[in-house]
Amino acid sequence: MTTSSPLTQNAITSLYSSNPHPSPLLVQIINIKKLTPPQPAPNGPDRFRLILSDGEYYCQGMVASQMNHIILQPNAQKHALIYINKYVLNTVQGRK
Repeated sequence: MTTSSPLTQNAITSLYSSNPHPSPLLVQIINIKKLTPPQPAPNGPDRFRLILSDGEYYCQGMVASQMNHIILQPNAQKHALIYINKYVLNTVQGRK
């Protein structure tokens, strides 16, 4: 018996692909972590790191501070499903 998932199949691999899946991508939040502001700017905007899953693969990413209002809503929590409409792929320390 197979179970069908509402998550976008191969969404995570698509994020890293030069031929991305058309948005929006439906993924699940596996974890949300509020990061400590770096010194010497302790009064900067809150930053959040998410771990997202498409049911097979996972990745981590940072939430743009302009989107903090979404992450601060009560329904944005572990195991919630979210749509990714826009994203930017950056290379940090040689990793995407």
